[in-house]
Amino acid sequence: MQPSPMLLALPNELLVAIYDFCIPVDRCDEMHREIHALRLTCKTLERAVFQEFGRFFIHKVFMLTEHSLDVSVNISKSRFAQFLSHASIAISHFTQKAQPLEDVGFSKDFDFHTRRSRRQKVCDAQAELLESGLDVVLLAKAFANLGYLKVMQIRREEWVPLADNKDSKFAACCFTKVLAALKLAEACPKTLELQVRRISDLAFETSSEPEPVLSAIGDFLLEVESCHSQYGVEALEGSAKSPDETRRTPSDAFCTSSKTSNIWASTMRSAKQPPFFKWLAAPVSTRQSEAHGPPSPVEFRHLHQLNVGDITGSSGWAVSTAVRPEDLLSLISEHQSTLRVLNLSVSLYNFENEKFEDQMPNMWQPFLRDLVSVPMRLESITIFEPRQLVHNHYFDGRVFLGQAQEATAAVIQGGYTVAHDGTDTMDFIQALADQAVVVKRGDVYDSNDNEFDTF
Repeated sequence: MQPSPMLLALPNELLVAIYDFCIPVDRCDEMHREIHALRLTCKTLERAVFQEFGRFFIHKVFMLTEHSLDVSVNISKSRFAQFLSHASIAISHFTQKAQPLEDVGFSKDFDFHTRRSRRQKVCDAQAELLESGLDVVLLAKAFANLGYLKVMQIRREEWVPLADNKDSKFAACCFTKVLAALKLAEACPKTLELQVRRISDLAFETSSEPEPVLSAIGDFLLEVESCHSQYGVEALEGSAKSPDETRRTPSDAFCTSSKTSNIWASTMRSAKQPPFFKWLAAPVSTRQSEAHGPPSPVEFRHLHQLNVGDITGSSGWAVSTAVRPEDLLSLISEHQSTLRVLNLSVSLYNFENEKFEDQMPNMWQPFLRDLVSVPMRLESITIFEPRQLVHNHYFDGRVFLGQAQEATAAVIQGGYTVAHDGTDTMDFIQALADQAVVVKRGDVYDSNDNEFDTF
């Protein structure tokens, strides 16, 4: 039966009310067939409208404020909870210094003192919430009802670096609060994402209490500086611990989880890139001695997919993860028996060579050939914006894995990505190695004539 135009104009809440009212009436006798048809029509139409509206609840972003967390609890208790599969906690720290006035909901029409006073109330309310522990309670209530939650993300909404060590501490606080709430609710999403650039994961201290949560995580996305980086170390000032006390970081969680099947590791492109990937690919005994706080001796027996760098391009421009070819190969070789999907957005680098005047060495060609020699069965590979660095940033080279004309067209369209799926992936990588072309920065192409200047 087709719904009438009058029914289509009714609000969804009224359709539900009509449906609920018609249920007892429908059971009276056979004289109410029209009411029966009306009930079924309302039920069908309400279900269709509800499903369409529910897609707006697939991914919701919350902040560590009482109002925002109350909203998360209300959503978790509603019918829309079944749609919420991706929840994000935004690292939004309200301070008088760093937060733009209009960003906290105040009109520019207010005078300066009024805005400052009201914003101070927002700052004080957030500080009181964090101090009281109510934020963990509210998060736990929401997590307990979100049975369809698959991805838990902690991120900074904008790319800009954290302002100071207070922001670093707040980011670490968000991470700790989320883990505590997940443990309290006895919930564990399949994927845990931590995306905060320009801060060391040394700032994100965890105890052994949330280890049951971390050990059940299947997919890790860690987009911070590595555990050896200098960034964010200032966040630890004033909280030094005794040498005998264990310090745990998100990097340690890599070794804690025996169920991890997908690792996404991304760090800033830096000339002082720490040996994060060498540490990650090292044997367990080495990891224990080098990591800050010995992790449990667990191998990645189920590592199916490895993502290195921002392969989505979501940063707004290409932000490659700088890594030595030998370290990346060691990491891949360590998991050759289970690894099937490899996604890369990296800048291969070697700063130990002498400065090259006329010609830039091709680092991707030997890397790809060495990758083919690894005895594994890759089924998919994606390489986004391949680059290489030699002698710091003086020789920044773009790499084109294919014919020159095809590479030119791809770059003009806004990006250059090579991807292949199938059982012949290793043969495809071998073909890429034979076709790899490196172009120095400044010699790439002129966008006006759509041609390469030099090769």
